[in-house]
Amino acid sequence: MAREAEIRKARNIPRTHSVSILSDMETMEEYEAREAAGELSSGPDDDSDDDVDDNDSLSADSMCTEEEMYTYDPTILTADDVAWVEKIQVLGQDLRNTAGKKPFVSGIGRAYEYGRVIVPVDSSDHQNPITNAPGRELVAYWHIDGGPVVFPFHPCCYELLACCITGVRDASQLDEDRLFGVMKELTTEFCPRLELDYGEPCPNMEQYWCSYPGEEIFVAEPIEGETLRPLMRSILANDKFQLPDKHGEAGAADRVTCDVFRNLPYDVICAIAELLPASSLMALSQASRTLDSVLAGDAPLWRHCLSRELPWFYELIHLVHEPGLGPRLNFKLVIDWAQKVTKPQLDMRGPFLAVANRRRIWGMCEQLARLYQTAQPLDHPESLLQ
Repeated sequence: MAREAEIRKARNIPRTHSVSILSDMETMEEYEAREAAGELSSGPDDDSDDDVDDNDSLSADSMCTEEEMYTYDPTILTADDVAWVEKIQVLGQDLRNTAGKKPFVSGIGRAYEYGRVIVPVDSSDHQNPITNAPGRELVAYWHIDGGPVVFPFHPCCYELLACCITGVRDASQLDEDRLFGVMKELTTEFCPRLELDYGEPCPNMEQYWCSYPGEEIFVAEPIEGETLRPLMRSILANDKFQLPDKHGEAGAADRVTCDVFRNLPYDVICAIAELLPASSLMALSQASRTLDSVLAGDAPLWRHCLSRELPWFYELIHLVHEPGLGPRLNFKLVIDWAQKVTKPQLDMRGPFLAVANRRRIWGMCEQLARLYQTAQPLDHPESLLQ
């Protein structure tokens, strides 16, 4: 039964369902061994079974197995947890405004097949006869006839983009005209999404979205979690995140016999350190006793590094400024811990799942931010429609 339990776990099949057919995860020899051991479902005890009933039973079991293969793990995310992905807005240009074709951000709508979106553009929008949904039918990313397109987004992701570009979570601060131009440049023929690096792990680029067990990270809502702070507060209160005793065990820096950095001015060391990522800073601090002293865990540089390298970790940034957290907090270790627990990966679960997805989305926002900052304001937005 151990093999059957392993198959159930890998395919996310409930225990109430019987795996009585050859799985694509086992060999024929393994299947025959299970059959000889009597581990397969034997069906009813009477001898009155007919071929039709057997086929129906097998078909129902196969259908259930196939269905469960395209389902997120309900112990990780519930239906309510993923409801946010159904609600989208779009950034587009209003074709009725012939004077300037100014861009607009729509109300909440939904996505449909073949790249269509149904969204309310203004108060005059009525119910769409095709989908029975209120709003206007528009095309996302690429139009087969070369017509105008819009760019869909989830409201919380648009807020992340605004924060990445402007430093504040206020989407009204974005220049929609400039942003539309940037996104237009990132589309190609037949493209179903922007030409960006979507990070690792990367969602499949298909016409239809499929829900696979183990890919819950892609649909974890990336909003700030208030309930996460108490947990993090208790974690960071642990002794391992406190600064070490000055008279404690000697570290790697104390074993360096020749300190070539001793004569470098403090300002020069700080200027160099500000150019390095956190991982390199941790290694650099072990190079000499001087660097270890300048780059101690309570150095102001680490606080700056926290905001610079983990700007998407809102909960942590707010938490470390709480006066009651402890004056001896080792920011060097906190940053190292935060990078590890929020690393986006498949088969992820736990309280930092949403933060990991936020971190993945932030990586795409940074790419858009760089292009946005260098883009010139559009004098003639209508040229983008050509």
